[in-house]
Amino acid sequence: MTRRLEQSIAARWRTRTAGDGGRARNWQTRLGYYEALDAALERNGSPDIDVNDIVRAHRNGKLSTAYAIVTNGGLARFYRTEQIPPDRRRIADFVPESPIHQLLAETKVWSFWPGREAWLRELDERFPTAPFRTAAQRLAQVLAGWRERHPLLAATQGGLPPLCAIEDLVILGRGALSAARAVELLLGAGPAGELEFPQELGCGQVPVLNHSAIDDIATRLDTAIGLLGAGDGTRFAMGLLTSARRDLAALRRGGTRSHPG
Repeated sequence: MTRRLEQSIAARWRTRTAGDGGRARNWQTRLGYYEALDAALERNGSPDIDVNDIVRAHRNGKLSTAYAIVTNGGLARFYRTEQIPPDRRRIADFVPESPIHQLLAETKVWSFWPGREAWLRELDERFPTAPFRTAAQRLAQVLAGWRERHPLLAATQGGLPPLCAIEDLVILGRGALSAARAVELLLGAGPAGELEFPQELGCGQVPVLNHSAIDDIATRLDTAIGLLGAGDGTRFAMGLLTSARRDLAALRRGGTRSHPG
């Protein structure tokens, strides 16, 4: 699943636009306007913003440049022109054609991207075979953290999530989730990222993952592996493995259990 996410339209656009190591000149120009947009929001103290605000916040801002970067190779246009399934092409429909909305959409993706990369690493390292519920829940939690750190940016465009997050949820749904439904679910998530899944996915409400319990289980597994590798404390190591397996099963059922101290 992480392979499909890594090859999303948003990821392909970013790779193509940023160039090798993010050094493409056009990408550097875009970054300057993304940063200016973020600064303009902070200066205004409101999610209401227009292109002139961004140009004023940019050290060398020009209206012509602001228009050019969204007209030539913008993300929303990329969704419309790429040969992709219709469900993902419709993601562009959430972004009006005006330059300010195009810039807002790209700035959201830019600011959310570090969290997305951390989420992908987590899926790959800790949940390589994660079911839809787990992967989607973690995505919603990462999105909730982003909203908390960027409240003004997140509030623009009626709270529309970053386009890459919408696409990721559609990909996780494997054809069972439309872009519109993905937006609805992400907008309806609780402050900690609690998601309530639709009946068509066969999911009920998903509890927030107990990360302290997961970390505790991982510690027990690491300790047991170390003991077994050293040929020492085999009985104790097997006890740790048994308790870790038991608690993993409990977490999958939605409960928690504590191993003996």
